[in-house]
Amino acid sequence: AQELRDLLQRAVERGVSPSDLISLGRRYQRDDWVASGIFARQYGQVSALREAAAYDPAELISAAVALLRSEPLVLQAVRAQHAFVVVDEYQDTDPAQEELLALVAGARDLLVVGDPDQSIYGFRGADLGGIRRFPDRFTAPDGAPAKVLALHVCRRSGTELLAASRRIASRLGGIGEHRKLTPASGLAAGGVEVHVLGSSGAEANYVTTRLREAHLIGGVPWSRMAVLVRGASSLPVLRRALQAGGVPVSVRADEQALVDVPIVRARLRVLEIATDRLDLAGADGPDLALDLVTGPLGGADPLARQSRHHGSHH
Repeated sequence: AQELRDLLQRAVERGVSPSDLISLGRRYQRDDWVASGIFARQYGQVSALREAAAYDPAELISAAVALLRSEPLVLQAVRAQHAFVVVDEYQDTDPAQEELLALVAGARDLLVVGDPDQSIYGFRGADLGGIRRFPDRFTAPDGAPAKVLALHVCRRSGTELLAASRRIASRLGGIGEHRKLTPASGLAAGGVEVHVLGSSGAEANYVTTRLREAHLIGGVPWSRMAVLVRGASSLPVLRRALQAGGVPVSVRADEQALVDVPIVRARLRVLEIATDRLDLAGADGPDLALDLVTGPLGGADPLARQSRHHGSHH
């Protein structure tokens, strides 16, 4: 479901209609594209029956573009409200957002800030070509390419962190004038560690150990610690390791898809086992069984058991 949703949103951002997607699928013998196009058409028909209009994020941008193109008075009013347009993180924009910016900015003063080396949202449709073609797409009033100014003072990282990032940046392709950075004065040097671990379980145990050391030996409050996770698939293993190590765990609900909420995930796993879609005898069986036993359904979480034990005495 997530892959289908991503495909349809990328199609919307690039102006590919359901019919276009079906045609592309037939041309390149991609049955999955054909099926996705048929689904998108049906989804649009069902959505049209709703009392109030509802849009996915990608559809919202496309709808705004369509409105501004079809209603000159609305476009004129929007431009009048924005005499100076500033866009941050431009390397993470997609073609639909680029088109919206072209409409809103018009001939007005426009400033965008971005770094092509920091484009990390390609998985959700970001197009790195946007920042690279910006000077030619958004020209100066006289038709000349827009002026590009590279900032050379880094105010985010000290000498050690900056040197490490420059070693990586030197291996990237493209023009590198913006990569010539020197640290601002007064910044801590910082430090970099790289650890290669054999499995997600070993990684989770390592993270747990470092957090416990920081708290118990370094005196760092739990509230001052955070673990950044790329991809929700590793969350269950990490959560289990942290809880087993006595590290408080809190994941913001609005940062999780519904299918990744622990109680929902646990119920889905139970249903998959009951319908023979998952086999506890398989290679992942022990980890799956442990997740279920120690999760919200099994209730064998040591911290939760301790809370219930104390509660019974009250």
